[in-house]
Amino acid sequence: MRPFFVVVALSLVISCGTGIEEDSNSDKTVFRYNEAVGISKLDPSRTTSFEDIIAIGHLFEGLVTLDENLEVVPAIASSWEISEDGKEYTFYIRRDVYFHDNPCFAASEGRRVLASDFEYSFFRIVDPNEPSPGKYIFENVAKTEESNFIGFKAIDDRTFKIYLSKPQPSFLQMLTLKHCSVVPHEAIDMYGEDFRTNPVGTGPFKFSFWNEDVKLVLLKNDEYWRRDEVGDTLPYLDAITITFLPDRHQEYMQFKKGKYEMMSGLDQSFQETLLTDLGELKPKFDSSMIFSKIPWLKTDYLGFLVDDAKPINENSPLTNKLVRKAVNYALDRDELVTYMRKNIGKGAAKGFLPKGMPGYDQLNVTGFDYNPDTARTLLKKAGYNGELVKLVVANNYKQMCNYIQRKLREVGLNVQVDAVSKSVHRKDMATFQTNFFLKNWTADFPDPTNFYQLFYSKNFAPDHGPNYTHFVNSEYDRLFEELLAESRDTVKWEIYDRLESILLDDAPVVPLFYDETVRFFSNNVSGIKANSMNQLDLSEVRLAD
Repeated sequence: MRPFFVVVALSLVISCGTGIEEDSNSDKTVFRYNEAVGISKLDPSRTTSFEDIIAIGHLFEGLVTLDENLEVVPAIASSWEISEDGKEYTFYIRRDVYFHDNPCFAASEGRRVLASDFEYSFFRIVDPNEPSPGKYIFENVAKTEESNFIGFKAIDDRTFKIYLSKPQPSFLQMLTLKHCSVVPHEAIDMYGEDFRTNPVGTGPFKFSFWNEDVKLVLLKNDEYWRRDEVGDTLPYLDAITITFLPDRHQEYMQFKKGKYEMMSGLDQSFQETLLTDLGELKPKFDSSMIFSKIPWLKTDYLGFLVDDAKPINENSPLTNKLVRKAVNYALDRDELVTYMRKNIGKGAAKGFLPKGMPGYDQLNVTGFDYNPDTARTLLKKAGYNGELVKLVVANNYKQMCNYIQRKLREVGLNVQVDAVSKSVHRKDMATFQTNFFLKNWTADFPDPTNFYQLFYSKNFAPDHGPNYTHFVNSEYDRLFEELLAESRDTVKWEIYDRLESILLDDAPVVPLFYDETVRFFSNNVSGIKANSMNQLDLSEVRLAD
């Protein structure tokens, strides 16, 4: 174990005060970044926010994980087997993985991870008395006597099995979700509900302290099991600090001064300063920072509530699919991305499935092109007589939706944009107070079923899933159910085409653009690993002197 006084000394160097200043005389390597939205909890089974998941990824691990190409690779499970019928998954647990040192253990020394720890961790997710948002991951488990009536069990210390009621080819990808991270029962016993602020995992970094709304500090895990290509221990960094400045312009100014090693996302307060109109870093910054832009499995779209039974749809022109198609033809998606987003993202050229998702390149469908004349023709054919339609958006998207409003008015659609708070926006969709809204969907796991579930009729929002359009199509449902059990890639690609074709014909949504992950790094950073799930792996990052 590392001597205690070294840990204390490092904590003092990076934790004193509540600002973001660090001790410039320290020889410790500290990676600093900001989360403007903040972090609410560090319990993987309870997390709901993207920002929480990024931080949890530094602390926790599961059976498997995703590499840079979105391939499932070993993590705490060194290997696994899947039965021929696709219903039994057997994982073999590594012998060299230990929980972080913590007072919840005897002598405060972290113990070895066992298969029973996964049984315990997964039960925390499926337990009906626990408010875990990850319950859907295990909806297909077989609760039989063989599986202790919970769907999974530890066979011995090194062997863990999961039993499914029917084949589910996407299940391995779902196990990469941070909800499925392993946690020790000792920590839950000691901290209870306060585990959210006292996390104990197995990841490359371990918890030091968290001053909520100010700073989170994570220290190097000296007992981490992974090694680099030459056998050196990981991680290379001594610590990570995450601050929570809500002002993005202030964040940019601190990044510019060298107070952060990374800045994520693109805010209007600095996008004009840093990027060209083509979405590239301006040459004058080439020597001071590194710009990273990769596909993100996220589709931004306009949604229509197509449920005729809802009062808001009485006499609404949006119940006519010709009007919905007209909206699709009226928008120039490439222009929107170029002028409203500095070329961050790609116009939705094919359909709902985003660029970067496995299977996207095999799609043979063509989405709606920009054709205002066709839009006008469809409105006329639909008998549209200038009725007012209201587009409800969260207020941080108002500028982009003003552009959308202008393009729709150009083809004769009478549109009013109502920009509201995020909470009101969510409420209006959940209570069906709007039938035209701006929304996005970000992948939980890298499988197309995660996107196509949004239009499955058994997933009606808000109580049964993410189908906020209340789209119903029996052929779509049949194909989606086939897709859930299909393992042959060529057959899956055919189903993707057919699902997209149905969505294009009925037009319950207007796919706008496929997003991209944007990050800026100081020029002394190397070894960053990222993928289209927008994960952030700092385990192999180095900071040059």
